[in-house]
Amino acid sequence: MIGVLNQMRFLFSNPTIVVISFLKNKKKDFEKHLTASYELGILSQYAFSKLWILFFIIKFIIPYLVVLKKKGFVKSLQFFSSKENSALIDSVKKVLLKSARPTIYTNEFCPNCDFCDLSLSKGAKKLLETENAGGSSIISEALSFEVLHRLFRCKLLATEMEIQYKDPHSPITDYAISIDGQAFGVSVTRAMKWPIGSTFTTVDGTKLLKKKLSGIIKSTKNAINPKFEKQILHIWAENSKTKDTLIDIWENDLCDSLKSNTFILITTAENNCEYIFWNKPLQN
Repeated sequence: MIGVLNQMRFLFSNPTIVVISFLKNKKKDFEKHLTASYELGILSQYAFSKLWILFFIIKFIIPYLVVLKKKGFVKSLQFFSSKENSALIDSVKKVLLKSARPTIYTNEFCPNCDFCDLSLSKGAKKLLETENAGGSSIISEALSFEVLHRLFRCKLLATEMEIQYKDPHSPITDYAISIDGQAFGVSVTRAMKWPIGSTFTTVDGTKLLKKKLSGIIKSTKNAINPKFEKQILHIWAENSKTKDTLIDIWENDLCDSLKSNTFILITTAENNCEYIFWNKPLQN
């Protein structure tokens, strides 16, 4: 997840499901500074009250605003780095690179600007500007790469039309990436329900997951250039309820052979992110 939130949280609910959100902890730091400054101000309120106010502004308020501006709080799409973020991302990356077991993760996409103002990597721009195999998925695929790029510093190896298969009738993968020199296929899908506002049901989720996971197994076997042994299924969820539905299905209703070694990332995007699900900006 890309974006700015108020706190950092991560929950390990069981050995096979890790729910993660990469969040900004700056607010908590700011509150600590505020408390400390307030306590110091009380001790010297008679002699130095005005000086403490000035000191507080110079010491904490101004640097805080400068950091937010530099980090892109207003106009860019940023992950805010911290020791906690780095350690968590590294642990997830290790699972992706080394584990042969199926895994599922979640995060949140929280843009703080309009789609046209998003600061995108070269790979995301290429996907945005390159013709795919059809459909209205260009934006969701481009932003999918952006999320993975910011999480794992991956590189774009091939677009959908550049990946080669030994079987011309094989299901195809949306794009291929490289993480630390290791190739992965990435299949992108959107968990949504028409008309807008309709409930995404267990039936919907089961149908979606079975179709995508089955296709991933076949495309992995048939991909020859670039060749990859593992894929990432990146699912955009319209809301947290849809995300929870997908996790429940993955836990309870899917067999291990269908899950294979696929790494699933469910990204919830529910704050003015219609362009991901309906490709709206490209229709103008």
